[in-house]
Amino acid sequence: MSATLVQRLRESVTQCRALDRSALLEEAAAEIERLRSLTRFQDGVIRSGDVACLTQAEREALEVASVWVNPERHATLRGLLERLGGHQ
Repeated sequence: MSATLVQRLRESVTQCRALDRSALLEEAAAEIERLRSLTRFQDGVIRSGDVACLTQAEREALEVASVWVNPERHATLRGLLERLGGHQ
């Protein structure tokens, strides 16, 4: 199993051998920017008062899919539909 970005960064600090840190640092910077972007998006949604909702087509697709999945996934899809107001 591959080490996570955080694990690799921490190991990089303690390793004395020569590593190409530029690729690791670039990956870390990209991940930080991705998370910042996600946070800005979520903050914008929260501040706008928008509520996540499903289209009719999405609601129907989840209804159909929930019939064909295993029981654990069925419950998960049903919970999603109920939370988003899609299950009548």
